Amino acid sequence: MDGAIRSARAHGFRALKLKYAGGEPTLNLSTLRAVHETARARAAQAGLELREVLLTNGTALTPALLEWLRGEGIRLAVSLDGLGPAHDGQRKAASGNGSFAAIARGLEQALALGLTPHLSITVTAHNVDRLAEVVAFALDRGLPFNLNFVRPAPGRPDLVPEPERLIAGLRTALSEIECRLQPAICHLQSATCNLQSAIYNLLDRCDFSLPHRYPCGAGHAYIVVGPKGELARCHMEMERTVGTIWEEDPLAAVQAEKGFPNPPVEEKEECRECPWRYVCAGGCPLMAQWHRGTPAAPSPYCAVYRAVLPDLLRLEGLRVMRSSGILKDYRGVSSPNVP
Repeated sequence: MDGAIRSARAHGFRALKLKYAGGEPTLNLSTLRAVHETARARAAQAGLELREVLLTNGTALTPALLEWLRGEGIRLAVSLDGLGPAHDGQRKAASGNGSFAAIARGLEQALALGLTPHLSITVTAHNVDRLAEVVAFALDRGLPFNLNFVRPAPGRPDLVPEPERLIAGLRTALSEIECRLQPAICHLQSATCNLQSAIYNLLDRCDFSLPHRYPCGAGHAYIVVGPKGELARCHMEMERTVGTIWEEDPLAAVQAEKGFPNPPVEEKEECRECPWRYVCAGGCPLMAQWHRGTPAAPSPYCAVYRAVLPDLLRLEGLRVMRSSGILKDYRGVSSPNVP
């Protein structure tokens, strides 16, 4: 923690964001609480704003834990890849049984306590055809969410769906958003705000809220710390350590590692003229490295971005017009892209 504070001050940051992930952080709550208490005290001493999020598989969300998270102001993110079998096929409990039922109970408990979890949905070949179900589940409960495209890593099973199938699956998810723009469903004042959140950050590595030159903070403003204090540039490269958290400046140690650069989108030749370059910033550079041999290449998901981003922009236009009253009688507009 002290190392992260030193780096934040040395590089002129005004805020420090901690993500407690794993593994499964809820299996070691005593350590989680201790790190949080230390972080809160150290950040206050350094004059830094502290932001925290717990990323969990959601199987151990007890009322006591949820009350603590709410009281301490720690955001909750839950991995949920579908409803029932669509999730259970990807994330089984230690017993071998599915984990969806336990997660659903935890989410309902969180909402009852006034805590709004963020759903992290990993899209693979196993669940791509059922994305509409989990998106509807999130929207009906007012849960923010985003869709993370699976990262195919060397030596691991390839779970990437074919581009055409992924595009089709995403469009079924978008149709769930569009139907909620209809007056019969969109009757609450906050509904369009929830839809704005869904549209702006829906797609993996994409953000409509602000232009961004980098798809992530790797090598710039992001460090990954392993269970023994080892440093890595990216959570997908935990086996490639670049130092320890006890470095005088851990971020500088990460930035000095040249094996995996994260170039700005302007340095990606195939992205320079793309109208979406400041929305996706070229996608995950590590995937480009694995797929094309250079992080300066576009993401393997580039064709998917190009196909679906216009649909998202269209939905945002409809949302703005709906919220401003221009589309009071909107009942759905036929589109060649969105069913």
